[in-house]
Amino acid sequence: MTHRAGDRGSLVVAADSNRFGAAAKSASLAVVDVSHALARHPALVGSVPAGQFPRGLAVAPGSSMLLVANDDSGQLETVNLTALP
Repeated sequence: MTHRAGDRGSLVVAADSNRFGAAAKSASLAVVDVSHALARHPALVGSVPAGQFPRGLAVAPGSSMLLVANDDSGQLETVNLTALP
């Protein structure tokens, strides 16, 4: 999911579901700065904790809320895009 972040350019949010259950690791949403990635610079700007096995990402129409479907728990969570790291 790509989000225009004002003066900061565009950010991409990608789910890291910890699919294989690595020890001492939990599921999260990685926040990546597109301009840094395209310039081949370190681009990970932060992460947001996520529920169990995040799979589907979508922006709620007419809002700044990211909807995240967590497959293992069957829950839907929201992330405020204006508060991304």
